[in-house]
This record gives sequence, structure tokens and C-alpha cells, in this order.
Amino acid sequence: ASLEKPYFAGHEEVARYRRALAIIPDEAAVIAQNHFLPHLALREHIWQPQERFVERAQWIVLDTAASPWPHDARHVTRLVARLRADARFIVAFEESTTVVFRRR
Repeated sequence: ASLEKPYFAGHEEVARYRRALAIIPDEAAVIAQNHFLPHLALREHIWQPQERFVERAQWIVLDTAASPWPHDARHVTRLVARLRADARFIVAFEESTTVVFRRR
């Protein structure tokens, strides 16, 4: 048995994820991808990255290289592209494959 599994985030990813999560206010309504969900779970509003929740979210945190569970990788890539083109959101953080969007 090992704590190093291919589906776990590595040390570099964890550091990047922490920087991304640090900018999201505690009271914000957030859409978050798989690895981010446990770190945001105590919020009043936290959703998986599904289109039906975009209207309600103030912040969205995604990583195109991370596990897209329960979706496929194309879902996350398409959502990132859609949010980049959505005038209601701006990129608040972007580093490597991690992107945090904030509602204007």
C-alpha cells in the first residue's frame, strides 16, 4: 500500500491549488471540481461543475489536468472555454492548468 496514487494531486499541484483557493472568500457560492470540493465543503453553497449551477455561482475553480470526476476531461475543458467567453466572469487566478473565475 502507498499514499502515492496516480489520482492524488502531487506536491506542486497541492501548492497551486492552495494558492487558488486562498483567493475565494469564505462566504462565496462556489462551483468546484473534484480535488477542490473537500476544501470548500463547509460553505453554504458549493456545487460540482455543471452548467445548471453557473447561474448561481460567484466563484468557479477548475483544473483541466485534474480528475474531472464525475465528468470526462472534455467537460472541464469546455466549461473553462465557455467561462472565458462569458462576460459575466473574469479570471481571478490562473496558473498552469488551474483557473479561478469570479463573477463580475
